[in-house]
Parts: sequence; C-alpha cells; structure tokens
Amino acid sequence: MTPSRVDRTRWQATILGILAAEQYCSREDLLDGEVHVVVAGPPPVGTAYIPGGRWFDRPEPYFSLVTVGVGGVVTASAELMSWVRPLYEGVDRDQMMEPVRIAEVTTRMAASSFTSAVAASSSRRNASSIGFPRTCLA
Repeated sequence: MTPSRVDRTRWQATILGILAAEQYCSREDLLDGEVHVVVAGPPPVGTAYIPGGRWFDRPEPYFSLVTVGVGGVVTASAELMSWVRPLYEGVDRDQMMEPVRIAEVTTRMAASSFTSAVAASSSRRNASSIGFPRTCLA
C-alpha cells in the first residue's frame, strides 16, 4: 500500500482555523466538548466575507452553528442574542441540533429580513456553507 501524501494533522488544523474564524471563536471552543454561544463580530469593512473564513457573503443578521463532533459553537449577530442565548446556553452537542431548536431558529429567522436577503443573494453564493439559514432557507 502506498502511503498517503495527505498530512491529516495539517488539514485538520486548517479546517479548524477556518471554522474558528467563521464562528468568531477559538479552535479550543470547537474541541472542548461544550456548546458555546458567541456574539458575531461586526461585519468587516470593505468586504462581504469573514476574513480567515471561506469567501461566502456574510448575511445580516448572522446566525451559524457548527460542530466537529465534540461540543459545538452557536454564533449570532448581537441583535439575535435575546433569543439565541436562552435557546442554546447549557445544551449539549446533540441538543444543539434537536429539531425543536432548529424549528425555532427557522421561525425566528424567517420573521427577520434575513429571508429576503438569502433569496436575493443565493444565486451568487455557494449554498453548501455550514451556516444553517443559508442552506435551509435559500
């Protein structure tokens, strides 16, 4: 068998770095087994994407959740925190993805201006992004 040229450790570090940038958290937050609720930083000036992340437009308001198998990170714009924190603080990774929580996010995001922004921009962005509303409401 020919040994693989892929350096798994290097690729995992790269992926964790990209996810951490997009979630406005540290790599440790993605790996410590806890679910973290994080306020998204302000939109970057002069660019539509998050520096350090993939080159997808950052929607406003911003909501994204991600897990790499242990714990997870829920990131949202400051204006969404009044309902995001109570919905996600204190939950574990499996509870983070429960249908009842996802349904609540869908309902609340649909009520915001986010839905029309997704529809308007979905044709110019790759919908395979990790951010929940991009893939489910577009």
